[in-house]
Amino acid sequence: MSNPVSLVVTRTPLRVSLIGGGTDLPEFYERQGRGAVISLALGRYIYVVVKRHAKIFNEQYRISYSKTEVAQNLSEIENNVIRECLRFADIQESLFVSTFSDIPAASGLGSSSSLTVGLLNALYAFKRENITRYQLAEEACEIEISRMGQPIGKQDQYAATFGGLNMYEFLSDGHVNVKGIKLPHGYLDRLLQSGTLYWTGLTRNVETILTQQKHNFSQGSTHSAEAILDMVSPFHSALLSGATAPQVADIIAQSWELKKQLSSNVSNSVIEDYYSAAKAAGAYGGKICGGGGGGFLLLLHPNELRDSIGKAAGFPFHLELNMDFSGTEILTLS
Repeated sequence: MSNPVSLVVTRTPLRVSLIGGGTDLPEFYERQGRGAVISLALGRYIYVVVKRHAKIFNEQYRISYSKTEVAQNLSEIENNVIRECLRFADIQESLFVSTFSDIPAASGLGSSSSLTVGLLNALYAFKRENITRYQLAEEACEIEISRMGQPIGKQDQYAATFGGLNMYEFLSDGHVNVKGIKLPHGYLDRLLQSGTLYWTGLTRNVETILTQQKHNFSQGSTHSAEAILDMVSPFHSALLSGATAPQVADIIAQSWELKKQLSSNVSNSVIEDYYSAAKAAGAYGGKICGGGGGGFLLLLHPNELRDSIGKAAGFPFHLELNMDFSGTEILTLS
């Protein structure tokens, strides 16, 4: 019998959705038969530590994130993701769970799903149970969508699990196809060098935005989402053919204009002012990340204008666009 695990550390990427957001909601792809998203896993991470908690502490659970919780029962844990992952994993031992991130929550980069995937991955490793990436992504969806009732789709869990640059197809029966995108030699580096995530300074409650989208879909109002879905294949072809940064930015910007029609809260005057100022300073175009309402603006631009665009538009902070190729992974197992 193998020795019990005492410590697991996982690292799980955040993500930047490029096109197709909204079509990964079950209310859309189950009705329309298909949804599709192209996204990349960002080289910025959420880290999770799971440690066997010594009996001397006389605590069943100690949970550390932006606050510290001590609980004797699962039902006492306030953090919804951590509580439901622990319940799902059904581990009886006392545990210490800690999580920290490279980027604040509510930034439009899928942090909640990355936490879910990273914690599930750690808990399976703690139990010394093997799991496929597909199973890990699906179980993260089960926890967030079915058990927690979050009004979200499936793209974030899959991007966090698989990493890389992929097209995800969401079929009406719930199956997800993961298709890697093979780009021309050197093209990915050039494209990433033309991209920046600019911080708007706004955090938002994306649940309100996504709930409105889900309601509209359930009422049969899917025209804008269908138009977004129609743009995924041409965008895929543009990447495969090595389209220029302005061409890529134009398609992303067009899809963002359509996405604004899915909910009145996708954009706001602050975001639009930032976007207009950035374009006036030389940006080709882009979109707000995630469901909208705040967080990061993804902009493509001439590489040499990154800093000057940030200063001219008044963004408080920016990150160069980079990519993770590994997906969620175990850093420590002892």
